[in-house]
Amino acid sequence: MHEQEFKILVDGYLKDTLSPEQLEAFFSLVLSGEYDYLLSESFVSGLHQNRDLRAGIPHDVSDTIIRNIMSSENFAKNTIVRSVPVKRFSRYLVAASILLILISSYFLKSLIIGDSNLLPNGVAKSAYHYKDNLTKNPLKVVLDDGSQITLQPLAKLYYSVKQIHKREVFLEGDAFFVVTKNKEAPFFVYSGAIVTKVLGTSFNITNPSNGNTEVLVKSGRVQVYENKIKDKGVLINSQAVILQPNHKAIFHAENKSIELTLAEKPELIKNTNGYTSIDSSAVEFVYVRARLKDVLKELEHHYGIEIIVSNDDLYKCYFTGDITEQDLYTKLKMICLTTNTNYEVNGTKILITGSGLHMK
Repeated sequence: MHEQEFKILVDGYLKDTLSPEQLEAFFSLVLSGEYDYLLSESFVSGLHQNRDLRAGIPHDVSDTIIRNIMSSENFAKNTIVRSVPVKRFSRYLVAASILLILISSYFLKSLIIGDSNLLPNGVAKSAYHYKDNLTKNPLKVVLDDGSQITLQPLAKLYYSVKQIHKREVFLEGDAFFVVTKNKEAPFFVYSGAIVTKVLGTSFNITNPSNGNTEVLVKSGRVQVYENKIKDKGVLINSQAVILQPNHKAIFHAENKSIELTLAEKPELIKNTNGYTSIDSSAVEFVYVRARLKDVLKELEHHYGIEIIVSNDDLYKCYFTGDITEQDLYTKLKMICLTTNTNYEVNGTKILITGSGLHMK
């Protein structure tokens, strides 16, 4: 039998589609040990080719194996017992056990070794812990300093064992960070082509399918710059941009440029002792013949986003309405409709343009 034929049998076993004859042939080959190396290879290949399979491997594959063992047992009771010696049925259980051991060994090895491709050349893996979210749900990782990292499915990371003077995380995939303040130990996140440096904040890092990397700040401030780490962990200085809450940086991998913009849905913020965070309190935006200048100033304050006008005469416009329940961009649309103006996002600022409607 050729290697490719054995791989087809492995696939059929996992999908529970093998005929009795194929099942007998498959278990015989497993017991022979001839294709042990292909078993691990087949499962590794399946992880990279099937996101759903990879996301649930520890449970789904084990469940499949157990289900197949039971199917084999039922099949043996109903048909094989009459024509096949008991020793042959025992081989089914032994072979299934071998499969389970091989798979368990592979995942145990992956948890211990991790994915070394995340670390720069010359950096010792022993200095980092490894975590890989192979589940279908977000996975929370709590560091020794109290910082929390919520890994989305398929995300994986290395984080430094010693976090005395510098805290480092190497991330692949999407994650949300809540970083404990520590001015003596800056926190660095290396994700693809960018580095995010923080002192204490919360933010999201996502890697869309287009190859770009995005950083969205929820609280505090972060520095974002291109990842130019060379061998042995040497970092070449790169121009950094500063992000505040509701600001987003998009690193375009194609031309290695960083675009600054705003969140798709900015949230209310508050400033406490110089630290900006999300505001969960009820804030009302109710206006009766309020000057546009005052309305925009209040929106700036609560969203932390600078709003400018194309000419100062627009400040003389009046607005009346209750826009408490709307998100920021809907608020702006309603304001613009009643004041004969328009708005546009310009980097991390919002620009109000138009002739305006002045009501005296």
